[in-house]
Amino acid sequence: MNSWIRVRTSVGYVRLSYADLGRTDVQALLQDVVENQGSVECMCNPERPIPMHLRRVRIRPPSFALLTSPKDQHTEDCPRRRWPVKRVVVGIHREHGRWRGFVKQPKRGERGNFVPDFDHLNEQQKEAATHKDGPCIVVAAAGSGKTAMLIARIRWLMEQGVNPAQILACTFTRKATDEMKLRLVETVGDVGKQVAMGTIHSVAYRMVMPTLGDGWKVNAEPTWIIERVLEDPSERNPHAVGPILTLADASTEIYKAKADGKRPNEVGDKLGRVYAAYEAEKIAHKIMDFEDLILHSIRLFHTQPEFAERWRSRWTYVLVDEFQDTNFSQWQYLLELTKDTRNLFVVGDDFQSIYAFRGARPALMGQF
Repeated sequence: MNSWIRVRTSVGYVRLSYADLGRTDVQALLQDVVENQGSVECMCNPERPIPMHLRRVRIRPPSFALLTSPKDQHTEDCPRRRWPVKRVVVGIHREHGRWRGFVKQPKRGERGNFVPDFDHLNEQQKEAATHKDGPCIVVAAAGSGKTAMLIARIRWLMEQGVNPAQILACTFTRKATDEMKLRLVETVGDVGKQVAMGTIHSVAYRMVMPTLGDGWKVNAEPTWIIERVLEDPSERNPHAVGPILTLADASTEIYKAKADGKRPNEVGDKLGRVYAAYEAEKIAHKIMDFEDLILHSIRLFHTQPEFAERWRSRWTYVLVDEFQDTNFSQWQYLLELTKDTRNLFVVGDDFQSIYAFRGARPALMGQF
């Protein structure tokens, strides 16, 4: 095989084989290419070098993958041309009480992000992806393929006959949700759209809002309510308690109290007064904040049997990414949601937790 790669670095040209790409020194070389705007070309056809681009797949240590799309630009015997093509599920049907997918190979030259198949996962990733029933926690460092493993797990569950509509995947941000949705659809086809995905707050919103009366809304930035509470009391502002805390302290401490699942009577005197007034002012305006969605869901699980039965049976498998950033209230919410099935699958890395100031509890990973 005559295929090789020509790399232009800050010190000149380097010739590599595809087998060299996994070497640590070569990855450092590719870092040099990125930092100094070098270039990478596949020389499977020396008369027509094919430009390739680098995609960072890990931050620390930095590592990169070489991509070309479509890959049929390469010669037949080029390793890039022969990298395995992913399967795509294009439809499902019910057979003997189980959901089955129709599988086909995409046409040569079809564009799309490369998503690893099971053959590309290491043994630990395969073990995690194929866990079936019961609780499971996966500790995975940055750049270790968490998203790929989660997508592989969703696909594997579907191949085991699980209805995709019975799967819920919770992410930490809407951006992460959109990315996972895109990659899942690219992997399994449109059937992937039946898998429920969203942040924990967006899932709780779907559950809580129909239970409230007319006129209720969620305010993502209720700082103005805390400002009103910290004003001097008046006939026009009966819930105000005066400037007994700064706006910054009141906002931070109320958020943390909610994250810890604490009510106004469970915190200090000054904070308790501000917190209680804040809750009363929100009720007067029919407003909920984001953490109310979680706390109110938990209350409904405890007090409304029909609500609990409906939502505990809604999803058979619940997957949670970035679990190290989960706070205590969200943890209690997840426990209530999966109380009947216990099929809670979480992925995280306590070393990456950066939201302790907002109530995140990476120690929950050790208590899982």
